[in-house]
Amino acid sequence: MTKNLSISSIVEMVQFCKAKDFNIPANYLCYNSIKEIIKIMADEQLSQIINELNMSSAFSLAIDGSTDISLQKSICVNVLYLWQEKPKWAYLGSLFIENSTAKNIYKALVELFHALGIDYKSKLISICTDGEKVLRSNKNGLYGLLKKDIPSLLGIHCLSHCFSLVSQHDLTKRFPILNQIFDLAYQTYKYLSTSSKMHNKLLENEQEIEDLVSELNLIKPIKIRWMSLFTSIGRIIKILKAIILTLKESTDLIAKSLLAIYAEPKVLFWMHFLADISPDLKLVTTLFQNKYFNMGSAFKILKSMKEGLSRKYIDSYKPGYCYTTFLTKFQVINEKVVFDNCLEIRSLFDRNSFIQEFKEFCSSFIHANDKRFKDFYQIHCLEFFDLEYLKRHSSDADILENFSYQASDLISKLQLNDYTEEIQQGYPYIVDFFKACITNDDDSTTIYRELLMYYQNQFPSIIKLITLYKILPLTNNECERTFSEYTRTKTRLRSTLEKDLLQSLLQLSLNRRNNISDYEFTKGAIKRWKDAKKRLFFDCQLPE
Repeated sequence: MTKNLSISSIVEMVQFCKAKDFNIPANYLCYNSIKEIIKIMADEQLSQIINELNMSSAFSLAIDGSTDISLQKSICVNVLYLWQEKPKWAYLGSLFIENSTAKNIYKALVELFHALGIDYKSKLISICTDGEKVLRSNKNGLYGLLKKDIPSLLGIHCLSHCFSLVSQHDLTKRFPILNQIFDLAYQTYKYLSTSSKMHNKLLENEQEIEDLVSELNLIKPIKIRWMSLFTSIGRIIKILKAIILTLKESTDLIAKSLLAIYAEPKVLFWMHFLADISPDLKLVTTLFQNKYFNMGSAFKILKSMKEGLSRKYIDSYKPGYCYTTFLTKFQVINEKVVFDNCLEIRSLFDRNSFIQEFKEFCSSFIHANDKRFKDFYQIHCLEFFDLEYLKRHSSDADILENFSYQASDLISKLQLNDYTEEIQQGYPYIVDFFKACITNDDDSTTIYRELLMYYQNQFPSIIKLITLYKILPLTNNECERTFSEYTRTKTRLRSTLEKDLLQSLLQLSLNRRNNISDYEFTKGAIKRWKDAKKRLFFDCQLPE
């Protein structure tokens, strides 16, 4: 049975220990003893992570801030490092700071590193944050303060936040109707999902019309999180007939007001258009939510998205299922009639004016994305140090010429000017190594080990750049996942949970997803428990 180690699984751990012939008295299941067990288990888990971190040649950070249900401010610190030549995420801890200034966060973070025995000045190579100035600013923010200690530190603006900000800020200023449609999507979800009666009516209508109840439930639109607004609008369009019928059956003012908005031709046109482009955007957000993805994947998906929008909506307008949803005739306030279907609407209104707006929207979307991702595009030449890229292109005649042309910008951005000669002279050796020794069947882990063996001492800066590419955190999604676990652990009924106990629970639930009967870990935790103070029943030796 696989479970996360948390407060709910301590009894199982004790039962497991009893099965291993540990004579554990029943009074060790009291609250204080269980709390002690949790902390010791978390310490054992954290010590393993620190050992792996210290054995790794470098690591990166993802940092984000949030406020919990008790209004306690916390800064989440997640670390990405190499373990057995593969990238691995781990939760390092949370910083509980009342006055969250950059200096206070920097001081608390450095104290955390010192307390854990982590040499951050020699191993920290990049940090990913959102756009908040207290974290992101390269002058007075956390990144700027860390960069004073580590001049070559690379700062990444979370790609997921950049992508969300395009629709949240950049486009809503130019196209105010987006706010109206977002509000309509949210109010529709709220009205039809929070009431069990209305929800059941919607399901009945869905089943009667489409017979796809399990696949077409409404999705809550959250404007700032991973572009779920577009996904929720796409789902509304798919079940629009069922929504219209459900609202029509209701007689209250909220339903009538929603029907009145759905009767607006411009709203319907825009909702269909946004639903049309949502698949192109969903591919990007799906990639950005992956636990591990690299620069090459990000560049390819962003390029594909821009080309798709240009080809389908700017160069020649060829929508997918836009304007094909058929609606049922109904009447709303003041006897206003909603048209039978969108094809009828299209025949009565100037469709070309809407198409021109949609083309402008796509052009603005592409332009805003390019602007938001400008810093990310500037480090594109870091892909020269991707092992998969080298394996594919080492035989290209122009690879060294292209590298020599673009490397100076990367070296300047990473402030590696003192190592320019080493990087420029060493890269041809790496290319020759791939030509002579590497085949398509060799995996990146084996290649990286061989590079460390042959070139670690000769070209340390190149190895550092290869390592940077492998553990470059492009999003702080791990912080978002930590906050999700945080809210599941510290709830309204457990709002007074002590900080140290909360930290321990997060350590166990986030960093440990193995079988609960992992004997080596359990044995290490029991040894810590035994050494903490005298345990009468531990006079005997622990079984091997």
